[in-house]
Amino acid sequence: MTNFSKNQGRRYAIDINFNQKILKQHQLKMGLLLQHKKDQLVADLRWGAADTVNVFDRNVNYEQYQAYVQWHAKFGDRLSAQIGAFGLLHSLSNASTIEPRFNISWKPNYRQRLSFAYGQHAMTQPISIYLSGPKCLFRCNEEPAASDKLYNKTLDLSKSQQFSLNYQLAVSPSFLLKAEAYYQLYHNIVESVLASGQYTISSLNFGSSGAIFYPHSIFSNLGKGESKGIEVSLEGKWGKDFSIFASGSLYNATYTNSAQPSRNTAFNGKYNFNLLVDKRFMLHLAKKNILHISTAITGAGGRRFTPSQTNQPWIKDEERAFEAKYKDYFRTDLKLGLQQNFQSFSHTISLDIRNLFNSRNEYFRQYSRQTGAFVTYYQLGFLPLVYYQVTF
Repeated sequence: MTNFSKNQGRRYAIDINFNQKILKQHQLKMGLLLQHKKDQLVADLRWGAADTVNVFDRNVNYEQYQAYVQWHAKFGDRLSAQIGAFGLLHSLSNASTIEPRFNISWKPNYRQRLSFAYGQHAMTQPISIYLSGPKCLFRCNEEPAASDKLYNKTLDLSKSQQFSLNYQLAVSPSFLLKAEAYYQLYHNIVESVLASGQYTISSLNFGSSGAIFYPHSIFSNLGKGESKGIEVSLEGKWGKDFSIFASGSLYNATYTNSAQPSRNTAFNGKYNFNLLVDKRFMLHLAKKNILHISTAITGAGGRRFTPSQTNQPWIKDEERAFEAKYKDYFRTDLKLGLQQNFQSFSHTISLDIRNLFNSRNEYFRQYSRQTGAFVTYYQLGFLPLVYYQVTF
């Protein structure tokens, strides 16, 4: 049995912003966003290509109001601060919040900057989560067939407290080094409470399996989580025609469902890095012909998944949620472009090669009862693309 679902909607919004400079060193910003939303979710359960039962067709109309006020001040040339508050009111769940945030920045000299930021952040749940859940829980045979209760409609906002410490150094006039250490603490996280053993269903894992609708789950806001890490980046240019950007990070992200122990989130790959290099060659003294070469190298720790039970490999072992990990991700892209400039227009033909070395990056594994073995599905392989562009 497979669940299919889709959601669609409309949004009507009024966005108002106010910006006022006070003297030379102070600035006040305020804003208000008023939204009216109409959302629909249609879902069905399928046992075969033609055997389809449409069991859910849910519609909601609601408002969402957001407002902020922010004060920015400079205290001389070296010290500056931003202090603000952000508010949110979600009429569907009748949830609201007011969140303080601030950032303070200090420049000991013209080459360095040190800043510290703190903020409380809240977010609504995906609309498909508000519209998830069974139609009935108790005495379902006695209730009218048309009854359809939204048990997840009153979910609270998911919230977090976020801390970051940033350092910035101008290594040279053309190169900038940045480093950041951060810590984020999550609470009010959505988790499943209807079925026992569903340790993987947490809003911190949403998107890992592609599921957007849970027809058998009722959720609560009892989940927690945390993430922490460091990130370093370097960007710069040599002359006008060569640029480089490199970044890398180490991190750890975990979640906790109710009284269960802390577990890895589905996205806890532990590290990632990126390298972008771009070079232009002038083939003509008047810059009429330009050869453009750029490459991008990306690497990351593999996504996590829940391993199968030893004796029943077609069933996930929920008690070992996200203990297993796919192979680390690696990919190299190369782009070659030839541009010709004329007086009134220019045109470019380029070859964009995705996954130049045809790295086999795992997408997911699935047990096949027919073969009695696991089948591995891979992400994008070697793919050359040709583009032609005319600019007037």
